[in-house]
Amino acid sequence: MSNILDGYGSQFYPDQNVLARDLNSIGFSNIKSFRDYLKAITFQPGVILSEILENASLQVTTNGTSFDIAPGSAVDGYGRIIHVPSTVTVSGSLSNDPLYYPALPTRTGVLTSVTVAGIYYINIKYTSLYSDVRYDDGGTAHNTRVYDSYVISVDSSKSIDGITLAQVQCNADGTIATDSTGNGYYNSGTGVRYAVYDDRPMFEIQDGRIGDLVALTSQHEVDLGEEIDKSVGFLYPILGHAFYGRLPRNASVKRLDLFCTGTSGNVTIQLYSGSAIGSLKLIGTVNTTPDTWTSHGLNLSYYANHILKFTVGDVTGNITECTASLIYTRR
Repeated sequence: MSNILDGYGSQFYPDQNVLARDLNSIGFSNIKSFRDYLKAITFQPGVILSEILENASLQVTTNGTSFDIAPGSAVDGYGRIIHVPSTVTVSGSLSNDPLYYPALPTRTGVLTSVTVAGIYYINIKYTSLYSDVRYDDGGTAHNTRVYDSYVISVDSSKSIDGITLAQVQCNADGTIATDSTGNGYYNSGTGVRYAVYDDRPMFEIQDGRIGDLVALTSQHEVDLGEEIDKSVGFLYPILGHAFYGRLPRNASVKRLDLFCTGTSGNVTIQLYSGSAIGSLKLIGTVNTTPDTWTSHGLNLSYYANHILKFTVGDVTGNITECTASLIYTRR
């Protein structure tokens, strides 16, 4: 094994006394090799998200006086996994020994501890948690278990060695201010929108591409600029018919495309968006005739989970069906 992991391996022989440093070397070797690998394939450190869990993983929510961080995982720039479980304990080597269940830092009801009003950032970073103290023959205490843990902090700047989860605006008493723009976090329990803005980066890997830094960077710029669409279809469109939807992340809306089929006439689709049903605003209108793709440029900033409403604003002649597509890119 010593030749497999240069400098970190161990090799035993019969009748050898296995010492503490031997076992520690094996544990260190396994952890370091995994983190080195994860760091090597990481394109962007961030929160591990998916289409299903995107809204919840490490998302910051608030009731105004404190904030909560949802369970989830992230990978930092050193290849270290930051895992926040749904409970406040983690299992250790022996599940029947309570000493192997150290308490993790709280992720709910966290106070900002801010005393000066301003813009702050909620950061999370990796740290080690030590537990299960044992004593050697000389009476010296030693921690015999090391766990992955985390530190949650509210800082005046984004984290350099961790992950920034949200930007918040705080009052001088440490409470989180309300949001007058309608772009912050809406607490359905209080009916108030607070100035908490989702800042979670998505964890991205190199996708197995081989090339120099310039080539990789250029390729991922193309990836991030990839156009994605959200489409809705109207069979036999009727004036006033509407579809609702939303995007799970902040996006740059590029255009609204429309296509319809029929023998005559035209159809108009209107796109509305806003943080709530009562605050929807018209952001685009597109009109087309049968068998023709028509586009309306938008170039607007969309905020995660805002409502999208596609509605038939007008229809004439004999239009049998139509499809409207919202074209957007990640941001």
